[in-house]
Amino acid sequence: MTPSRIVVAVFSVAICHADPAPAANDPAVIPRMLADARSLEEGPFSQVVESATNRRVLPVDPEIHRDVITALSAAMYRILERLSAREHKIHAVGRINEGSRHLEDELLIELNAIPGWECGIPGTTAGTTQRSGYPDLLVKTPSGIFFIDPKLVSEESKSSALRTFYYEPKVTTSKIQYDAVHLLIGVSHAGWEEGRLVLTGWKLVDLSSLPVRLKAEFQASNRELYTPERTIAASSPTASGKKK
Repeated sequence: MTPSRIVVAVFSVAICHADPAPAANDPAVIPRMLADARSLEEGPFSQVVESATNRRVLPVDPEIHRDVITALSAAMYRILERLSAREHKIHAVGRINEGSRHLEDELLIELNAIPGWECGIPGTTAGTTQRSGYPDLLVKTPSGIFFIDPKLVSEESKSSALRTFYYEPKVTTSKIQYDAVHLLIGVSHAGWEEGRLVLTGWKLVDLSSLPVRLKAEFQASNRELYTPERTIAASSPTASGKKK
């Protein structure tokens, strides 16, 4: 994963505000959206977050946060050892992305065991709690508040320019409620070997100076795609490819 080319994928800067978004069938919307995308093609992640939430992304201070870095490092060595055990559930996941949830769960256990620390799922602006969306974890320590985003990353893709980090500004479901240090924990892996996910190491990344890029895009779900009204031809119910 290459920090300098990580992407923020959002529909438009207009979603940062409480005003209702204009309908996509408004002929003025698309040109305006594309102009917004060009003007925001690249910028600092810290500025994006502050503009969207009125909360600051604080940089890591090597002196003030020395104890936090030391404690996180020690916790990650223990977590990596547990995750590498053949009996751990992470080796049974169907997709690599699903393994990140196990990493989150291990961090919740480890960080809550540190005296004076509190680790949990960040609450939203609306007062609810949800695991989806950035950031994944909120950690309160005597040295400050931290948001942590743990990810599994392939050794082969560390130098890839493909986007692997997403932040979509929200109004009612924003999970950034504090001025805080934002950290990414990348756990590298070398793929599967004899039914086991081979974990090779970890990196702790300070996101305060991260440059990000905007990508304007429209999306649709499978539920919206495969409706009877839109389907013009389909295989027969018995055309499953299996012999009877």
